[in-house]
Amino acid sequence: MNQIGIHIRLTSTINDVIEKAIRLQLPIFQTFAVTDQGHVIKLEPTEIENYLVLRRKHFKNLYLHSSYWVNLSRDNIRSYKTFLKEISLAQKLEFTHFILHPGAAETKTKKHAGILTLAKNLNTALSNDFPLTILLENTAHGGRSLGSNLDDFTILLNEIKYPEKVNFCIDTSHAYAYGYDLASKDDINRFIEILKNSVTLAKIDLIHLNDTTEKLGAKIDKHENPGHGNIGQVALKHFIQHPELNHIPIIMELPKLDEQDELQIIKEVTNW
Repeated sequence: MNQIGIHIRLTSTINDVIEKAIRLQLPIFQTFAVTDQGHVIKLEPTEIENYLVLRRKHFKNLYLHSSYWVNLSRDNIRSYKTFLKEISLAQKLEFTHFILHPGAAETKTKKHAGILTLAKNLNTALSNDFPLTILLENTAHGGRSLGSNLDDFTILLNEIKYPEKVNFCIDTSHAYAYGYDLASKDDINRFIEILKNSVTLAKIDLIHLNDTTEKLGAKIDKHENPGHGNIGQVALKHFIQHPELNHIPIIMELPKLDEQDELQIIKEVTNW
């Protein structure tokens, strides 16, 4: 059975994040390394110590999402250093997975070169004693963006020297926004076949279970609560209940809600 968690916004301290996850009785959660105001979190030794006590007591796998400043599909030393800084932070806080958007190439016509640059940067980082699993996430926008078309990941995997350290996070809202129809059981079944032929199901380590009120193929990244958008409850249920996917952990990236509303959605999806 899928473990179900949510993305918890980092509004002040990492201890606030983990304490909220415990209040919600989550088995897993995801957060950013930067606050909603765009500041990289600064950790005092006592704060890390208090956090790690809770982390080791309550959680096994945890997911840190990279900031949107990181774009490894271009040769940009500042972006690469930000990536390494966030990886170091994730290691200190004992996150097990690091979710990364593949980035955007310089132009639409240079996407292949962007994929090769992404592979080069990942290979450089992974050649060291790398402490986490990288989860590359499919994106919504198309155009210069890498990973909207899942075939980009097929090309990338052929260039990765350490494939055991790179897996994938599949976001249902992003897939639908890009143009993969998911609004019926048949659509979902076709999408699963696409996943098999691109990233393979064995390399999917996380599902971002998100809905959207945007039209199919709109290329707009805007989330809605699962079951309350154009993908809908029936199709999303079928996706997470599929016998080849029903073991994969789920994170929901909900719009800003009160904690009680978040709890209600968690209960609803758990009942699916």
